Formats: sequence, C-alpha cells, structure tokens
Amino acid sequence: MARGIMALIIVAVVVIVHQTCSGSEPDLDSYYQHCPGSSCGILYINYPFRLTSDPENCGDPRYNLSCENDQTVLYLYDGRYYVREIDYTNYRILVVDPVFVDGYDSFIPRYFLDTSNFSLGDPYDLDTFTRVFFVKCEKPVNSKHHLNTSACFEDDGVVVDSSKRYRYVVLSGSALDLGDLCQIDQISFASWLDLPYDQDLRTISCSFVHDPSLWNFYLSWDEYEVGRPGEPGETYESKVSNYLKE
Repeated sequence: MARGIMALIIVAVVVIVHQTCSGSEPDLDSYYQHCPGSSCGILYINYPFRLTSDPENCGDPRYNLSCENDQTVLYLYDGRYYVREIDYTNYRILVVDPVFVDGYDSFIPRYFLDTSNFSLGDPYDLDTFTRVFFVKCEKPVNSKHHLNTSACFEDDGVVVDSSKRYRYVVLSGSALDLGDLCQIDQISFASWLDLPYDQDLRTISCSFVHDPSLWNFYLSWDEYEVGRPGEPGETYESKVSNYLKE
C-alpha cells in the first residue's frame, strides 16, 4: 500500500515539473515565423533578416536591419554600415562603411572593424575580404605595398597634423612594413578581388580609388545556426555543448 502511494506521489511530481518547465520555455517558433518579406529601397528583406519595424515574431531577432531614408542599415558592434546586397543563395550580405557612399569628407572609414571583433557565436562571420590599413606618415613612402590616397584627396576638408600629411592604404600581408614614421589611423575591410597578389599599388589610378564598390565587403551567416522559417537552428549554447561532448 505504502509503495503504491509513493508511486502515485512520484508520478504527480513528474507531471507538475513537466508542466512548469514547459510553461517557462520560450516559444521559439514565434521568433522564427515565416512572415511576408519587407523592402527598403531596392532591397528585399526576407528571413532570417527582419526590419526593426516588422512585427516582433517575424524573422530572427539576431538579424535586425534598419531602414533609414530608404537605405538598409546594419548596426554591427560599434559600427553602422550600409547594406548593398543580400545574397540569400550563398548566405552572405554585402556592406560598406558610409564614408565611401555619403562622400569623402575624409578618406578614412568611420568605424573600426577587424578580425578581433568576430568570435564564436556571433551572428555574422567574415566572408570574402581584404584587410585594409589606413595609414598616415610624416614622410613620403615609396613602396609598391602603399597606395597613395593623398594625391586623390588633396583637399579632404579635415584638419590633420600637417607633419603627417601623407596618407596611404596598405593591404593585409604588408601591414608589418608600414614605413618609417607612420601610424595606423583605421582598420577595415574591402573586396579587392580583381587585384593580383603582387600588384604594385603605386600604379593604381585615383578613379579606381574613388569607386565605392571597391570598399564593399561580405559578411556571411550560418544557415545551420539560423535554421529555416518556422524551424529554429542550433543555439550557441547547444553548439558548444555538442562540441564538448565530441
């Protein structure tokens, strides 16, 4: 008799705990609901992305985009970037620092971005890119690794130290050879895919430098992690847990 009563008590406890846990779990499907796509300017916004003006249950909240004056904007870390393209087939998004679109009030990206910004569990990763260092020097540097931007922007409207009036762009791989009396102003990325590895940057024209598309770069997202509409992907916590079990 006592054993039967104990069994009933155990069953009751299990039922109560199950109901309590089920009630406390968030409805993940509500965050990954497939909603009609949105648009901003010429861009179509679809899952996993969502505009901040969309209903809360649409899209993945980790992939918020803003629509500002018909311009799609991505806020990433401490930066603000214009979205130029969303490639849903290859799971990547093309972005650019606003300074290269709004006008060259200074030929320096407004926002610092480097590989150190990205870590495991972040919604984005770097895709195809070239790491770019924006450098200013006290003396001219004659090197094939240095793209002279001073000649292209004689009057950039920015007051700078006149002793460091020589400005250059140095691509990754050459950053350790910045030149004497030079310092890094900013670090960012670009998609310089058409340049051969040993390209002499001194031969590049100003028209090439002024091309805004040169300064775009791709970020990718993981389809496996975000899942598909109505089908949440693997969370960061579960990914780490599974990794530790291997």
